[in-house]
Amino acid sequence: MSRRPSGRQGSGTAPTDITRREVEAAVEEYDRLGRDTFLERDGFRRAQRYLLAHGDRHYDSKAIVGAAHGFLPGERPLAARDFSGGAAHAVGLLKRLGSEIVDSAPATAPTADDLVARVTHLKVNRSSGRPALHQPIALLWAMGRAVRGEARLLPWAATGESLRPLLERHGMRGERPRPDYPVAALHRAGVWVLRDHGDPAPTAHGDAEVRRWFTANQPVGGLAEPLYDAFRHSAVTRLARARRPARRVLRGPRPVRAAGRRGPGRGGG
Repeated sequence: MSRRPSGRQGSGTAPTDITRREVEAAVEEYDRLGRDTFLERDGFRRAQRYLLAHGDRHYDSKAIVGAAHGFLPGERPLAARDFSGGAAHAVGLLKRLGSEIVDSAPATAPTADDLVARVTHLKVNRSSGRPALHQPIALLWAMGRAVRGEARLLPWAATGESLRPLLERHGMRGERPRPDYPVAALHRAGVWVLRDHGDPAPTAHGDAEVRRWFTANQPVGGLAEPLYDAFRHSAVTRLARARRPARRVLRGPRPVRAAGRRGPGRGGG
């Protein structure tokens, strides 16, 4: 089904004439474009709570309803600003159509401050007597992407392609330049998310197991959203917050300035 855009303005709330047919078309479009592109096109942010369950996947309910409106005859998709009633209207409409809605809000969602504290007290390998640098390098690369406003989440192939040369250039001698191990450790620490995979994400233990998991599952991943937003949307906040983790975690045999300047600034892909 193709879109039939018009010059008409949005209705100001979730429309009531959408059927399951338009919702199905919006879900197909979401799958084709990918989550971030689908949301960014019409100004939506990731759903904080309510997700549409469809098949074995979950979708941002408000954005799905907005896109579904564009499949109505003579209409265009609704942007985030067109919803005066917020997510509740979209959820209500989807429920009336018989769709399953999942409440995804965790009991205690971590705040940006919580995540910064985790970064500040990050545990890195010190078996050589000095802190390993691969986790800090991966963090600085991801923070650089946030500062530049680049996509928070990337497919695993793109993450590996960008991180591997940085690890080769700035890692300690003897550290293998493979991105799967530091990313698994950051995920375990709760500051990195891994999505769109079938099997449970591994811990940072078990060298061969970690490599196999990333190769087989090809997850989409990046900084946890509150941490990304802290660096993306507030220059003062990100400068103040970056200094503490850098001082504590990046103290190693090579100058931090080199990793920060040559790493995320130029190789963030």
